[in-house]
Amino acid sequence: MDIIPYALRLLGQAVFAISLIFAGLFFLRVIVAWVSANPFSWLAYNLRRVTEPMVLPIRQQFGGRHFRFDLLPLVAGAMIIVIGSFSSSLLLQLANITQDAIYTAVRGVVTVKFIARILIGLAGLFYLAAILLRVFLPYFMAGYRSSLLLFAFKITEPLLRPLRKIFVAGMFDFSPFVALLIVQFATRVLTDSLQ
Repeated sequence: MDIIPYALRLLGQAVFAISLIFAGLFFLRVIVAWVSANPFSWLAYNLRRVTEPMVLPIRQQFGGRHFRFDLLPLVAGAMIIVIGSFSSSLLLQLANITQDAIYTAVRGVVTVKFIARILIGLAGLFYLAAILLRVFLPYFMAGYRSSLLLFAFKITEPLLRPLRKIFVAGMFDFSPFVALLIVQFATRVLTDSLQ
């Protein structure tokens, strides 16, 4: 019975560990380039070959206007860590919701409050995932013709539009990260009030 929450927790930990390993490759690429190692050495060549598919979309987004090209792997590594940690957090929260649902169903005390708590928790996770998709898919050349990105835009824009008026600094838009915090806080308050 605990197999589903356990598998989700294990998957969340694996996602975080894999994101750290991949981000480490990007950071190693920068270190090897800064040490002025031979760019055609086995290590430098293979690091570029493995990491370039992730750096290329970011390079096309920035176009060299704002960052030096040798710093773009750092941006890619940081993005991987952020995506991995948020994805891992979503999986761990889903594991907690699943475990709560299983234990409550087994005890036979399914109430309206319980159903509302589960639905609010799942809706909060769904909304967090939509915000993440909206933030990170454009960096990987998923335009608004993508039905997934268009759907994420439509459901997250009512929250992000007012936040964007406050949390934009130059070319950086921090409103999605503030929205993530707001949605997590609101979800937690609502689910805790239904205990």
